[in-house]
Amino acid sequence: MAMTILKRQLITDSTGQPVGVILPWDEFVRVEKYLDEQEVVNSLDDKLAQIRDASTDPLYLADLAGT
Repeated sequence: MAMTILKRQLITDSTGQPVGVILPWDEFVRVEKYLDEQEVVNSLDDKLAQIRDASTDPLYLADLAGT
């Protein structure tokens, strides 16, 4: 019996920008606990604050620079 091997798959919008991901179950189980810890941003003020804070966030700047 052949076994199907699933890999991570990106979901993109019409412009090609990633907007989601499909994970194999074992990977999902490993990250699930961290998903609940993520703060949900609902208000426009919260979103604007995150954008403002990103300009000095070392991790964001490193990602932006590709390092």
